[in-house]
Amino acid sequence: MIANETSKMRDKYSTDIQRSKHINNHIMGWNVVNFYLWWIYYIIVAVIFYLIIKDQLNISENGKKVIGIFLLIFPFLISTIELICYNVYHFIVSLINGIPYPKYSNKPMGEESLFNSLPAFFY
Repeated sequence: MIANETSKMRDKYSTDIQRSKHINNHIMGWNVVNFYLWWIYYIIVAVIFYLIIKDQLNISENGKKVIGIFLLIFPFLISTIELICYNVYHFIVSLINGIPYPKYSNKPMGEESLFNSLPAFFY
C-alpha cells in the first residue's frame, strides 16, 4: 500500500519524463547533424569518383584503385579506429591517474587479439 502511494507520488512529481524528452531531442539533433555529414561525405566521394573517371586527376591506375577502395571502406573502418584510439587514450589517462583500467567484456581472457581492445558490444 505504501509502495503504491510512493510510486504514485514519484510519478506525479518526477522529472524523468521531461528529462527523457530532453535527451530524445538531443539525440535527434545529433542524428540530423550525422545525416548532413554523411551527405557531405557522399557528395565529396561522388566528385572524386567523377574526377577519377574523367581522368582529370594526374594519378596512376593503381593510385586510382587504391583511392577508390579507400573511399568505399572508409565509413566501415573509421568507427573501429575511433574506438581503438579512445580505448588507448582512456588506458593512458587511467595509467597516469593511477586508476585501474576497467575492462568491460564478458569474453574470457587468455587469447590476444586486436578485438580485445574493443567493447564487448561492438563485435
